[in-house]
Amino acid sequence: MSKQLEGIEHKEVIKRVTGKIVKLWEPKKFNGPKGEFEIQGGAIEIDGEEYGLKFFENNQNVSILEGKVVTITCSKGKHGFTGVTLDHESFTKKDGTKVDRDVIKVTKTGRIELGEPDEIPMGDAPKQSTPKTIVTDNSDPGAALEDIVKTHLYVDSLVRLAYKE
Repeated sequence: MSKQLEGIEHKEVIKRVTGKIVKLWEPKKFNGPKGEFEIQGGAIEIDGEEYGLKFFENNQNVSILEGKVVTITCSKGKHGFTGVTLDHESFTKKDGTKVDRDVIKVTKTGRIELGEPDEIPMGDAPKQSTPKTIVTDNSDPGAALEDIVKTHLYVDSLVRLAYKE
């Protein structure tokens, strides 16, 4: 198993993974109990190992992504992280070859971006603000207490901003 996927079990969410799209096919339509849906298959190389790749109702442009390094990230919503999971599949090809492999499953909420994580601007990262310094002369205990309350409110707002997502 690749270093990026180490410790992740089948059916668990993958927060972020980077690899090179080796193959990507055009989407195919299927009918299920909830109606028609599309799946786009392919393969991705992660840390030198090839994994299956399936996009569910999240079609990608074959000519743009094939052969490129991409970073696939999940999203966080009301019910936690969703969009990218590690799955497993077994099937027999038309020529009789048996395939047993791990698959990166990307649903509608999964995001695909070209490039390595360091190359991708993180627009949703909290902005760093300059720290405030409160200076008191301790001659007025009421003013000192007011400064402590202001500091507490400032720290509270920074913590809420940092843990917003």
